Amino acid sequence: MVKAVFFDLDGTLVDSVGGLMASMNLVMDSFGFDRIDAEQTKQYVGNGYRKFVDSSLQATADRLYAEAEKAERKDPDRAMELEMQADDVMAAYDDACAEYLRVFKDHFLDDSDAYPGMRETLAELKAHGIKLVCITNKPVEATQKTLDKAFGPDYFDYVVCDDGIVPRKPDPTGCYNAMKALGVERNEILYLGDTSTDMKTAKNAGLTAVGCLYGFRSKKELIDNGADCLISKPTELLDIFKK
Repeated sequence: MVKAVFFDLDGTLVDSVGGLMASMNLVMDSFGFDRIDAEQTKQYVGNGYRKFVDSSLQATADRLYAEAEKAERKDPDRAMELEMQADDVMAAYDDACAEYLRVFKDHFLDDSDAYPGMRETLAELKAHGIKLVCITNKPVEATQKTLDKAFGPDYFDYVVCDDGIVPRKPDPTGCYNAMKALGVERNEILYLGDTSTDMKTAKNAGLTAVGCLYGFRSKKELIDNGADCLISKPTELLDIFKK
């Protein structure tokens, strides 16, 4: 019997691509690096902001390295210049991380809202006494503001986020803490997520993993990383619950 559902945040509860992309592109613009698009954003997020910054910088560096390789035979000096530019991009990592934190607090909610049908799904679960948990690698303040905007204050029974204390997903510690706090066992929990990190988190904690096809990553990634079942929209979670 299901007594609790654990949810990832970005790409599972909330479509936050707009805010994440806007924040990162402000950083890229300030350094003169390449902007990222929505598909890149979906691929780069999920493992904390530092990995997001690293992947975004790497996209610019990879372009420069590729151009350098093409220029190497005809213009070695130009090739060396491009390689140095690429190195400089990656050397800006710490400064880019600091800049991302600065702009993120003002833009992470841009074009961000609950996925269609998610509010109704959560309300139905609550009506049946199901405990709701959010487990994310997003920082504390951003997590709280995102949840408050999408669902209202104190909507979830337990929230795990990047507080600098609890290890980030796919470490299962956050899941264990939630289980203990709510008094639920592994076989009484469904874990919803949209990335390999989420599927690994569920598997590491011994939970049933539900992959969200409407989120940021592919069906293949979810299946390859242990999804027990898949849903194409939030309301399909209710069908699993009824079964």
